[in-house]
Amino acid sequence: SPFAPSPPSPAPPPSAAQPAGGAIRRALADLHRTREQMGALRALAAEATEAVEAMRAGSLEPQPHLKRTLVQLQQDAASLLARGRSALGAMAAAGPSASASASEAEHVLSLAVQTLREELASLLTAYAEMEAERGVAHA
Repeated sequence: SPFAPSPPSPAPPPSAAQPAGGAIRRALADLHRTREQMGALRALAAEATEAVEAMRAGSLEPQPHLKRTLVQLQQDAASLLARGRSALGAMAAAGPSASASASEAEHVLSLAVQTLREELASLLTAYAEMEAERGVAHA
């Protein structure tokens, strides 16, 4: 009958979109991991904030390892930004439509990492001030 549904059109041959599609899928997977790791860094920064506040309030003894942890978190944030930019570069290379999205995503990622690093720097400053107030030897 003329009203029967038409059969689905065949998918384009895989060779047509495979290279760019594969690169975009890999880039998106990398970006997903980057976002998860950024979330983990933010959670660690929040815990560190609570610890520094508790130390300043006197309800927690100074934790010398915390300073090293904060420095490490700053380094981790920097390497996360580099990995994210690499994934976005691969995505942008896939074509003009992906390039605009990649550019916007890089801006968002850069701002998020910059904000996190500023928070960590401020925590390091707060920790150093607390050490100075208490006369604690620098670890």
